[in-house]
Amino acid sequence: MNERQIKFLDKLLKILVDETIVESNRLYDVNIIVPWSYYQYSRPRHFDKIDFCKYCKEQYGLTLEECNYIYPDYMIEINDILISEWGVRDPLYH
Repeated sequence: MNERQIKFLDKLLKILVDETIVESNRLYDVNIIVPWSYYQYSRPRHFDKIDFCKYCKEQYGLTLEECNYIYPDYMIEINDILISEWGVRDPLYH
């Protein structure tokens, strides 16, 4: 990937994180509402990467390679938000 693609993907990562909503839930601590699904998740490990990539392809024209590049960073960002803003311990695997 070239520098221009990486800059675009970094901006898109911020947009995707901003589109993700985390809200309080009595049963699982939090609900995570992602832009590519009607489901609400309790942890990032439940996210469907195929749906994520399909959304990114349809909405932003990403290739599979670009999706595979951005997905781990998205997971890290959401994980960090759950830890720092919501106090969820080990959010990825809880």
